[in-house]
Amino acid sequence: MEEEISNSSLNFVNPSEIELGNSIVELSRRQTCLLYSARWNSRRYVLKTLRPEYAANPVYIEALRKEFELGVRLDHPDIIRVVAFEEIATLGKCIVMEWIDGEPLNKFLSTSPPYRERRAIALRLAEALAYMHHTGVSHRDLKPDNILITHRGHNVKIIDFGLGDADSFTSLKSSRGTQSYGAPETLHAASVADSAADVYSFGKILQQLLPKIQFHRLINRCLQVDPSKRPTMDDVASSLASKRLRNISLALLGAAIAAGIAGLIISNRRPTSTTPLPEMQTRIDTVYLSQPIPADSSAAIMPQPVAANNPIAQPEPTVIKPVDDNRLDSVFKVYMKESEANVADVKEKLRQTTSLDEANDHMQKYSENMISIADKMCSELRTFGYSDYNINSARTALFVYMGDIANELTEIILNITNNELSAGKQ
Repeated sequence: MEEEISNSSLNFVNPSEIELGNSIVELSRRQTCLLYSARWNSRRYVLKTLRPEYAANPVYIEALRKEFELGVRLDHPDIIRVVAFEEIATLGKCIVMEWIDGEPLNKFLSTSPPYRERRAIALRLAEALAYMHHTGVSHRDLKPDNILITHRGHNVKIIDFGLGDADSFTSLKSSRGTQSYGAPETLHAASVADSAADVYSFGKILQQLLPKIQFHRLINRCLQVDPSKRPTMDDVASSLASKRLRNISLALLGAAIAAGIAGLIISNRRPTSTTPLPEMQTRIDTVYLSQPIPADSSAAIMPQPVAANNPIAQPEPTVIKPVDDNRLDSVFKVYMKESEANVADVKEKLRQTTSLDEANDHMQKYSENMISIADKMCSELRTFGYSDYNINSARTALFVYMGDIANELTEIILNITNNELSAGKQ
């Protein structure tokens, strides 16, 4: 084991001088711990201590001390700073940590921050985890609740090393973590989670931070079931930091618009066959549906003997009214105009943009609007009683039209890319 770290971290805090915060004393209750606000020398700190029912249990005391020793060895701007481990009157043994004025990542993401901020957070988080792993520390419970985003500057702070681990603590190793973000291997009680489990959890978080269509390969690598096939956090951070990836990602977003159109066209097509379906006969202006064949009735599909002069009477077909092409065309033209306005809006914003990250934000919003316009058209056609086939055909046609009128965007994006690359060389 490494050289023991003193309880008070070089007597940084004098326990007798700590005053519990007057406005907020108890901040949070967790399964085994309590969090308090405290002030010392006019600065605010967080105290983490055991709940009364665990305060005298040597196993939990050792786990709390272990969390302190893991945290105090880490010195990184994106990881919470642990400053002391003290015995404080009325509270017992406490970890003293810096106060962070921020909010959990999931709450921050609910405000729909722009792409450039989300990408910066992903990179800083990856670099902080890479630093941790180089230090020999694994978090093992990485999730949005354990990642704070500061209100000022939107910086990252990784918190809560209660399940953290290092080689020095093999006797206290546990694979417990949050199931929705935990790696598959953490589900087995006998297994030991390590840095690869952090990579998996990061991949889950990356799904929320960045567009999957741009980063699907990186995300999929992080989410490999086999831990040995996952990249290291160094590799992940390098991929996110790569200027080439940033340039390619914007190009991919533009291509994704076209690819998304193609995908939606394919997914919305009805299955085709060279043989007409047995229950359907079609004409140009009317669709006839004959009576359905009874289920599980072999007699219904077997040829029946027919007298020469007494053919079997055919059931009267059910007639579906012809499509009202005029109304469909009118609705379609309305959403063509909306699509044109969407393109004009993003085109104007792109012309005033010099940053690739900002352009990426605009294109992301453009693609979301494109889907929204198509959805509104489909909803309106559905209220008029059009069939799913007609609605999906109209949706496909609208996406094709959107692709046609968006050609100019590619040239604008290429100009932004070239300008930023040229500026980078100077």
